[in-house]
Amino acid sequence: MPQSRVCYLTGSEFQEQNDLIVVRHPRLTGAFGSMDGLNLPVQVSADEDTENATYNGWLHAHFVSSVFVFAAEGTIIACNLNAPGSWHDSRVAQPIYLKLQHRTPEGYYLVTDTAFPRGSNQIAGRIQAPLKQGSKLPEDEHANAVYDTGCNTIIPSRERRGNEVMDIDIKSLQD
Repeated sequence: MPQSRVCYLTGSEFQEQNDLIVVRHPRLTGAFGSMDGLNLPVQVSADEDTENATYNGWLHAHFVSSVFVFAAEGTIIACNLNAPGSWHDSRVAQPIYLKLQHRTPEGYYLVTDTAFPRGSNQIAGRIQAPLKQGSKLPEDEHANAVYDTGCNTIIPSRERRGNEVMDIDIKSLQD
């Protein structure tokens, strides 16, 4: 079944996906999709090595971790599945970083949460993520413009006040 394949974008598909995004978020020129991690709970293994690999100390539970890349239209275009739950999303995403480095045209990027680094030199500019709470905006006006016109505009639970990013209560915005 061809419809069930996970296929990374090629050629003009990057622009087609970006066209879908900029209709709703005009400042995200170049965005073609999003990436996020998923931790699935698993039973605690009697095998000590397996138990250790699946334990996530930050969440205090046992998981297998996966990372998915979604195109703007909602299809899964890349993934890494069933990694040890002790791994951080950014480590699980390593094979996806290779796709960003070698198979993504210049000027295109994924929108992510703060679990993913904005990238090493090899994938610089291929990931755009909001700033973490309390982060200071860059002094450089050009670098600052990336945050002013980029991913912080679509993260509803974040707000910029002056030079600092702060969490806000989105429930208070719904009244």
